[in-house]
Amino acid sequence: MILQVDSCVGAVLLAKRDVRLEPSDLEQPEPDEPREVEAERHNVRQLYREMEALRADRDGYSQEAERLCQSRDMLAAMVRTYETSRSWRLTRPLRWLARMARDRSSIPQADGPPKSARVTGRHTIRRIGPALTGSRSRMAGSTTTEASGMRPEDIVWIFGFGRSGSSWLRSMLTEPPNHQLWEEPLVGRLFGCFYAEWRPDDPDPRADRRDFVLAGGGELWLGSIRAFVLERINAQFSRADGSLLVVKEPNGHQGAALLMQALPESRMVWLVRDPRDVMASVIAAHAAGGWAREFLGDSVPQEFDLRMWCDDYMRAMGCCRRAYDDHRGRKLLVKYEQLVAEPVRALERIYDGLGIALREQELAEAVEKHSWGNIPEDQKGPGKFNRKASPGSWKEDLSEDQIAVIEDITAPALREFYSEQ
Repeated sequence: MILQVDSCVGAVLLAKRDVRLEPSDLEQPEPDEPREVEAERHNVRQLYREMEALRADRDGYSQEAERLCQSRDMLAAMVRTYETSRSWRLTRPLRWLARMARDRSSIPQADGPPKSARVTGRHTIRRIGPALTGSRSRMAGSTTTEASGMRPEDIVWIFGFGRSGSSWLRSMLTEPPNHQLWEEPLVGRLFGCFYAEWRPDDPDPRADRRDFVLAGGGELWLGSIRAFVLERINAQFSRADGSLLVVKEPNGHQGAALLMQALPESRMVWLVRDPRDVMASVIAAHAAGGWAREFLGDSVPQEFDLRMWCDDYMRAMGCCRRAYDDHRGRKLLVKYEQLVAEPVRALERIYDGLGIALREQELAEAVEKHSWGNIPEDQKGPGKFNRKASPGSWKEDLSEDQIAVIEDITAPALREFYSEQ
């Protein structure tokens, strides 16, 4: 500032001029400055503090707003996913009917439903009929989900019986980065056990009645099984170019035939192992200190029922045989013993048989990574899930009485697959 004195009025005028001051200059007091300047300097410092506080609040608000926007976008994406899914479309009439019922129940009923409520009820019946009819037609013919999601031909099912090497096989098949795994979904058990209990050829007269939900030859309900499986798969797995979904389902063999009928384009592997080695592994797992007893705890029976397990094995072989014989898509029967003897060659045969392209180097790497020698020592051996991987070791593991029981019950499977032994 420049002080100028006007001689006429004797007033002091302040004339402006440009100055360049940094905040630090204002914050540094001079010893001879007037009180008013110090007061103004205090105001400037206070404004800076308030500005910093405001900036902090603004940043906090911005972060919170960003989180809100992200949550809103995620919610919108979820809504779009649900509303474009087949199951959402099919159940839309039911949701609409539930809303109408809710609205109707909120109307006072002391003197009977008012006219508006009765009209709403009649409109509900008239409108829900065409909607449900449309749902039935969409269920029968729509392929929107299949076109946009994982295709049936991208699915490889592994059926068989437990303790037959399915875990090892699925590890090798899912080693390529674009191969995904659906680990024992038990979808075969879901449909297969119910159908086996109430199958139309059951002597129980209730089984072949017209109103039984799985009555008929399957033309009325195989489409529903197909839609259910594909909807469930596409809710969890994404489809990419060259992607493959391996389904390990040894404990879902009960529904193998139904699943292959519902998804004839999918591929099937039937994994077979000598029942004597299978039973030796099962007995060891359920013995004291075995992995099954430790994992399942008190649910494991104290008395091991060998005959029951052999019967289960034969039922599994029967279910897999029916599915394998009836399946018109790509399929392959694989013996565990061949997989152990020549894993690279056996895996190459599996890929060729299923029509899946894979380089030899990738095959060799998958076999090497999941070889017996690369399993950590504390994860293999007696009592462990990975026990021996040694075909024919049943001769040392089983007693003569056990061998006699197993060979008696599983004789058909031994004749078909292991007659040379």
